[in-house]
Amino acid sequence: MKITHLGNGIVAFGNAIDIKKNDIALYLENLQDNTNPQGYQKLNDDTLLSDGGYRYGLEDARNAPTRYPNLIFPQMKNSDREIVEKLESSIYRCLVEYCKLFPSVLETVKWRTRGYVIKYENGQAIGPHCDTNLPYDGDSYVPLNTFPIHNTLTSGIFLSDDFDGGDLKFPSWGITAPKEYGTAIIYPSSFAGCHGVTEVTSGIRYAYLSWFGHGTISMLDSENKNTSIEQEYSWLRSLKHDVGIENLYQKFVPVGLSGK
Repeated sequence: MKITHLGNGIVAFGNAIDIKKNDIALYLENLQDNTNPQGYQKLNDDTLLSDGGYRYGLEDARNAPTRYPNLIFPQMKNSDREIVEKLESSIYRCLVEYCKLFPSVLETVKWRTRGYVIKYENGQAIGPHCDTNLPYDGDSYVPLNTFPIHNTLTSGIFLSDDFDGGDLKFPSWGITAPKEYGTAIIYPSSFAGCHGVTEVTSGIRYAYLSWFGHGTISMLDSENKNTSIEQEYSWLRSLKHDVGIENLYQKFVPVGLSGK
């Protein structure tokens, strides 16, 4: 795994997964055949409301990527379940290395979410945004979903590379992430990690996304919880052990740092 700090806490992990492309492709096919993507509710002739509480104009919804949140589905094959487990364990290994670069992150990752698959087809893109942004009920101060505010880190793995466009960009810093198959990216979920994906012009762009955060664990939706509360504490102890006590001090991390 090649580790490169691209700048401003945005870190790329090359060759982060040990999964053959054909196996990933088969899992993605099974996932789409056996689960439903995120849905939309029509509010009026011009506006749709996503399952996550975000409002989209009709044109924006057509150009938005498709999300598949139910990675574990009934009667799935053991081989498919192993794919999900490998993706989660790969992101965990990347998190350990990330915390070695930025040890203070350890105090802000009390739980993790089970991820989802996001699919960009021709013409689809998403504009610059941060992953702590809350959806509100119109112009009111009442949030429809408070979960994102607890996000600390965003992580993703590119699950395909036979597409054009679809660049993961961080416009505030002039950074474009590498998008080779199997590359993982971890970055701040806050405004410091403001990012967007440019329009896919050919092929299909697949990625696995998940988040790390903190706050009251009961705030997690039961379907999104990766482990039970008891296992969470064990997971945290394992993380601190794997990061290593010698790494538990904040340090300066230069841009372009490469690791193993």
